Amino acid sequence: MWYGVDFDKTLADESGQPIQDMVERVEEALAKGLDVRIFTARDPKDDAEIKLFCRKYFGKELPITDTKDYEMEEMWDDKAVNPGDTMLQGIGHLAGIMKERVLGSKEGPKKKTKKSRFLGAIQKFSQGVKKGSYSERYGS
Repeated sequence: MWYGVDFDKTLADESGQPIQDMVERVEEALAKGLDVRIFTARDPKDDAEIKLFCRKYFGKELPITDTKDYEMEEMWDDKAVNPGDTMLQGIGHLAGIMKERVLGSKEGPKKKTKKSRFLGAIQKFSQGVKKGSYSERYGS
């Protein structure tokens, strides 16, 4: 099992300076003995810059790869999207549309009906999912 961390705009900014939150996250993972690898689409000829960064901030070179496999547990990347999160946000959006169509307005009726309570519960659930941060959901 290994963890992949993207280099550009995840571990280092555009100028090559460390993004402190991610550096700390990698340090914590390494301290726990986890296998952390740099997962990048960069040309292998650019590996020297990444190796230098790793030696400077982690005290050692981390393996560099552009290939994921079934052993990868997680990928930390500025462009990655969890399809599950996207799907739950979509449910909230659809609940809003359903509520508007079924009830005739975004505000809904003055008297609560079974339909309005159900649609309101779906919307409330999806809003709670949107508000939860990564660390609240996954403990990292």
